[in-house]
Amino acid sequence: FNQLELLAGAIALTGALVAWKQQIFQGRAAAWSLISAAILLLVAGIDTLLTPRISGLALNLEVLPNTVEMATKLSGSMMALQETYWGIEALKLVLALTMLIACWRVLASEGDRVPN
Repeated sequence: FNQLELLAGAIALTGALVAWKQQIFQGRAAAWSLISAAILLLVAGIDTLLTPRISGLALNLEVLPNTVEMATKLSGSMMALQETYWGIEALKLVLALTMLIACWRVLASEGDRVPN
């Protein structure tokens, strides 16, 4: 799934670059779409690196003896990684919505310019 996110991020960045080059997005919309697409690709890359670490900690939890000290240490690490992961997912959602809103505005303005 992480590879699909990387592919989607690359497609979003490519689409934003094409829209900027074709002057579909102009001004602030162009800047926001390029920045958002680049950050989306970066976030997908971070997720790709973070997911195996979270899974690795989960595997370690299964084989450890039931000591409170070790479980507390790993659960703190696990919670920190989970919070980071969900924070990144929230950022991804906000950036994707930003790009969709920019596209919607461009399409809405294009509809206003098309003669009947």
